[in-house]
Amino acid sequence: MTKFLLVINILAIYSCRQNKIIYSGFNDLVVGSQQVILYDDHRFLIELSLGGTEGNFEKTGDTVMLYYDNKPSASWPDSLQITKDYFVLFDGNTNHGRTKIQRYK
Repeated sequence: MTKFLLVINILAIYSCRQNKIIYSGFNDLVVGSQQVILYDDHRFLIELSLGGTEGNFEKTGDTVMLYYDNKPSASWPDSLQITKDYFVLFDGNTNHGRTKIQRYK
């Protein structure tokens, strides 16, 4: 019984862990949404239309390199640039900005 309670307590403590959001942005679409959330522990969440995924990031200046846990497809961005008002997403093939997501201050 004590092992069971220990496991429950560990799961409860782990699930209550909160990371501070350092940057976030959101676009509302007709079907789905686009969002970027960068956390202080160098984790990110990105959602494009109806799918989303997580991973780690490295920030250098205004450029953020994205390292996915499980990248949905090759067309998902490999990096993004943070501007005053937007996240501009770049894919590895074209190196051109393809999506702008409105930043929240």
